Amino acid sequence: SKDLDCSYLISPDVPAVVSGDQRRLKQVLINLINNSIKYTDVGFVKLQVGVDTRDGRRDLRFTLEDSGIGMSETDQKRIFNAFTQLDPSSTRNKGG
Repeated sequence: SKDLDCSYLISPDVPAVVSGDQRRLKQVLINLINNSIKYTDVGFVKLQVGVDTRDGRRDLRFTLEDSGIGMSETDQKRIFNAFTQLDPSSTRNKGG
């Protein structure tokens, strides 16, 4: 309904099958994407999936970019703490 340009790009080196907590990953991605859409009134939301290889490990890397209101660097560091709400006034305005 916002007429946003929503897109995703999955790098060709991402394996078809990975091991991990599927429900947790789904929950995190849904929450991040929903917030991106919620706080973006015009423009785009873009998800990219890639692979980082370090010390013999291959880890998935998810990058979410949008043209929304953004967050300060301090807020970005706090966002993954349990039960963190960055700005109660804007979430009241946005409904969650």
